Amino acid sequence: MKLNNKGFAITGILYTVLILFLLLLSSLLLMLTTRINRLIKLTDSINKEVENNNVIDIENYDSTSAENENKISNPIDGTKYFITSYRGKYEFNINDNNTNTCYSYLPENTLLSISDGILKYKLPTLDESGNYVVDTSNLTDLTDLIIFDCQNQNINKVNFTKVYTSMKD
Repeated sequence: MKLNNKGFAITGILYTVLILFLLLLSSLLLMLTTRINRLIKLTDSINKEVENNNVIDIENYDSTSAENENKISNPIDGTKYFITSYRGKYEFNINDNNTNTCYSYLPENTLLSISDGILKYKLPTLDESGNYVVDTSNLTDLTDLIIFDCQNQNINKVNFTKVYTSMKD
């Protein structure tokens, strides 16, 4: 019985290529799995460190008192506005609906107001000395706020309840 050396060589090359392909594919999958696990750990540590480090209950501001003559209000309704005191995740209820809690991530000194049934915001600007300033003179050039777990439409009252922040009181 005579062996066919051409077939043996081709089979050896094909099996070698197949084994190399499987090794390459498995190393690629291992690399992607390691990367996603690292991203999950990083995201969890960021949530633990930044987002929920310090929980602050937001006080109700009375817009008719002398110290809040600029119409800073919680809850926001009508032409009143609210200015954030902390950077973080703000929890709030819309239209006296206490069963559904909405949230949004906001920087410090952000102006929030309701315009045409939509919750809108305005970021602070820098003055000449480098301090953040909130311009409350013009409430028409506001940007729509991104709200999680709720729809940003048909809003006529917003009541802020808590802020999760890494900042201390």
